[in-house]
Amino acid sequence: MSSVATATAAAREELGAFQGALIGPEDAEYGEACKVFNAMIDKRPALIARCASPDEVVKAVGFARDHDLPLAIRGGAHNGAGLGTVDDGVVIDLSLLRDIQVDPQARTVRVGGGCTWGEVDRATGEHGLATPSGIISTTGVGGLTLGGGLGHLTRKCGLAIDNLLEADVVLASTNSRGLLVSRDDVEEALATRERRPLLLIDLAVPRDLDPEIATLPYAFLYDVDDLQTVAAQATARRRDEIPAAERIVEEETDLFWVWYGGLGVVPAIKELRSRMEALRAAELERALRQLGTLSPEDRARVEQFSQALMNKFLHQPTVALKAAAEEGRGYGLLEALRRLFGMESFPPS
Repeated sequence: MSSVATATAAAREELGAFQGALIGPEDAEYGEACKVFNAMIDKRPALIARCASPDEVVKAVGFARDHDLPLAIRGGAHNGAGLGTVDDGVVIDLSLLRDIQVDPQARTVRVGGGCTWGEVDRATGEHGLATPSGIISTTGVGGLTLGGGLGHLTRKCGLAIDNLLEADVVLASTNSRGLLVSRDDVEEALATRERRPLLLIDLAVPRDLDPEIATLPYAFLYDVDDLQTVAAQATARRRDEIPAAERIVEEETDLFWVWYGGLGVVPAIKELRSRMEALRAAELERALRQLGTLSPEDRARVEQFSQALMNKFLHQPTVALKAAAEEGRGYGLLEALRRLFGMESFPPS
């Protein structure tokens, strides 16, 4: 069956009791149901199956397979390229599957396929927990996780997929008794591609693609076993990059402490000079009272002497603080300065 007009009727007849919704072009809600996050995408599916349970997802996948219809899965409908929808095919809409179960003791969360990261964050946040996610709250959990999942917690906790413990997966078998794609089929396709490589991945057991396809130039055929090898090689390469990543972290940490230590140097020096100046002025006034009557010239000489003495006293600490800040040791000296000169109340940098 390839007619868009009859897909919904066939689904309602074949899928039986469907607690979710089967939406077709003839239905009033079809236009709204077709919308995705990227408003530039305007595709018209033959059927939108809004599933209310994993069993209904299985039924919808089987329906698309049996009728040879293209299939798209919509989680949060946030994919920029519009991969959550398809023309003249079946869209499995997971928006009804929004159950979230948080286990505070195990520090885990079980999430329905239609949930967005904003919903997950609200549920886990009630327990003081968080899991690595993206940076936009309306992004779907499933799509972002399968794509890796880069977000604000990645540097500390890894990608979203690194924290995935288990998942319910719906598998659709072709049930084919023979090869579906032959070497000749692929050779004909390559002839139209002007030496552009063609990647084919065969996940079926037994295989759906002719192994001889791998002998064709510009054709790259992988099966499940090959993917395991590729994954192991990729893991090994990432492991080899760990020392380089650690060096980057160490260098950036050193730069941070240089910057951080330098933040408080100038204010600390000003505060120290201010305190020393107040002390100098008070002691000078007391000494002048004890000395009795002095000529203006003598008072000026004593004043100049006290000022020069204070400048000499503060010169070396000032130079040392500035040098330490440039070398990334400013923070430690600032702490010592606060303690030695009673500046604990002075705000840190």
